[in-house]
Amino acid sequence: MNIDIRTATEADAKAACEVLRRSISECCVEDHGNDPSLLAAWLENKTPEKVRSWLSAGGSYGVVAEVRGRIVGFAMLLQSGEIPLSYLIPEARFRGLGKAMLMAIEREAQRRGLRQLNLESTKTARDFYLRNGFSPSGPSVVEFAMEAYPMCKGLSGDPLKASIQEATLDHVHEIAVMVGELLNEIMDTIGIKAFNFNLKDTKANIGDFIESGKYVVFVAKTENAMPVGFIALYESRALYAEGVFGTIPEFYVRPEFRSQNFGQRLLMRARAFAESRGWKRLEVTTPLLPQFDKTQAFYEREGFTITGGRKLKLVL
Repeated sequence: MNIDIRTATEADAKAACEVLRRSISECCVEDHGNDPSLLAAWLENKTPEKVRSWLSAGGSYGVVAEVRGRIVGFAMLLQSGEIPLSYLIPEARFRGLGKAMLMAIEREAQRRGLRQLNLESTKTARDFYLRNGFSPSGPSVVEFAMEAYPMCKGLSGDPLKASIQEATLDHVHEIAVMVGELLNEIMDTIGIKAFNFNLKDTKANIGDFIESGKYVVFVAKTENAMPVGFIALYESRALYAEGVFGTIPEFYVRPEFRSQNFGQRLLMRARAFAESRGWKRLEVTTPLLPQFDKTQAFYEREGFTITGGRKLKLVL
């Protein structure tokens, strides 16, 4: 899936308007209940001309999500720090595109020196914003004769200034340390010593893997160059996958940096790399245990689907 998150222009007004109208009509039924009068009031100002005027207004910033050249998402930021709208067409939901647009909005807000984002969420989108760091900021209000929910998110200490770098041999030690943290966290969670981690051996393996060119790692670092997470990929082949695909053997974000979009950014970088290689899909394995339900939910929110089966091994 060729994905592009880019700044919207006035030329995008018609396509962006179509996104708004379809998303409101088809995705926000929980809000309008298919009531014709409520829906008509909500859609009244959703015209190409009005969207064009929003995009041309001073201080406004729009972002679109494109899949294979087709605009499937549209969001906006005002100079005040308000996000007046953020919508996806139905078939583009649950693929990480909403998060990607929100990250673009947050980056622009940081660039402008804004310290807080504000919005009034629909019922439909409220859980999405909560998952992405927004908090309720007041009692519900009425918009278009429907309830809306004021929310805000502080931007101080912005993690989005972090960098995602393809690892070189200079990164071997920090990756190995995080591998140890990952394996220890898994063992603590399941209560079984499932891995025999050795820092020296792991460093040697990572160095060999990276040098081979068959194992790629992306590292997330804060603005102060502190490593906070990584994702690893290697190329696989299988007839059931109809060709070449990518496997994610390790993926980790340090606990204190979770819920700050590092995981999403690493996964977006991995997806872009996979597409550049022509891979058919990405696969990842999570333990079939209740302790890992949150991990599975994260992948599903990012567009992964369950394929079934269990991971088995035969030691040779």
